[in-house]
Amino acid sequence: MQTQYAISLAVLIGVGLGVSGVSAIRAQTKAPPPAYAIAEIDVSNQEGYAKEYLPPSSRAVQTAKAQCKF
Repeated sequence: MQTQYAISLAVLIGVGLGVSGVSAIRAQTKAPPPAYAIAEIDVSNQEGYAKEYLPPSSRAVQTAKAQCKF
């Protein structure tokens, strides 16, 4: 009789751990909150900035579907 109680208890503990594990996994599927980046740039070499920095950074911002607000 004690064996049946021990097995029943083990099954209940296993079910409880399974339920808590599923809820923990489900909690991780939520979308992350939005991120904000604030930048102030002082450009000393306008030509180099326009050629080398601006195209890759603009592409990265567009790829991330960012919104620029001025």
